[in-house]
Amino acid sequence: APLCGPAASPFSISFASSDPVAADIAEIPSLLAAIHDDWSNPGSGNRQSADGLAQLLIAKAANLAAKEALLRQAGLDESLSKSNHVDLLITGVENSLWLGEQFAHDLSSVMPRLTVRALSANAVLKALQHNIESLALARQSIVLVLSHSGRTFPARQVMEACDLMARRGVIRDLFILTGEP
Repeated sequence: APLCGPAASPFSISFASSDPVAADIAEIPSLLAAIHDDWSNPGSGNRQSADGLAQLLIAKAANLAAKEALLRQAGLDESLSKSNHVDLLITGVENSLWLGEQFAHDLSSVMPRLTVRALSANAVLKALQHNIESLALARQSIVLVLSHSGRTFPARQVMEACDLMARRGVIRDLFILTGEP
């Protein structure tokens, strides 16, 4: 007997409810509207976190520009104002890491004074275990962990280690970007 009506192919699948692909497609407009509303609302957690990160990065770039100006006025090489530490470390795995690498590239183009580095969460964990100095983290450093699910083991372990470092004052701030609460 046919699965999906009189002319169904033997490869057809019958869904008791509706077509799941059509249902997903139908949800796109309301999902995009909800995302737009969330990012348009200055009180939303997403907007506040993004604004906080942006303000920290803008302040860092402005501070470095002021240092360059002072060095220039003193007749010194303005490259001395460049940080010896990482201003922003972006980490993740797989697609999240790729997104982070693209963001690091774009941010470096917009704010060339900042030292921005993208590194896999596995490499960060290895460095935290064997050679933390290689990460060039300082009190002023910000770490951005990217994980679509928020459940990827290396990314979660980096989140936990960086949370501890932030609470102990080793780094300044930790931001986490995830698709899941």
